[in-house]
Amino acid sequence: MITYGTPVWMTLGIAYPLFLVNASAALLSTSVSLFCYLISEHTYRAIRTTVLEIFQNATASVLYAVGSAFLLMHTTFFLWPMYIIIPYFQAYPALMTAG
Repeated sequence: MITYGTPVWMTLGIAYPLFLVNASAALLSTSVSLFCYLISEHTYRAIRTTVLEIFQNATASVLYAVGSAFLLMHTTFFLWPMYIIIPYFQAYPALMTAG
């Protein structure tokens, strides 16, 4: 996403930074949980039995889905005309193919 999206992120408005923040936050929270599980067996047993992990994963998945849909919508509405008008225009090729 960073390789193809950075030159045109201003065209997409807030959708691109929102997607990157959601992806980074989900990765960070998952990494912290994994690190805690690997360090301490007590932490693994204590956190696995609480609602924290379920709520954390549900929130991350909902935010990731909303950010992805928002980015797909903005990519389709704002970048699709550029694909038609500008020859060899490259920005989010995989996302535009999926959309």
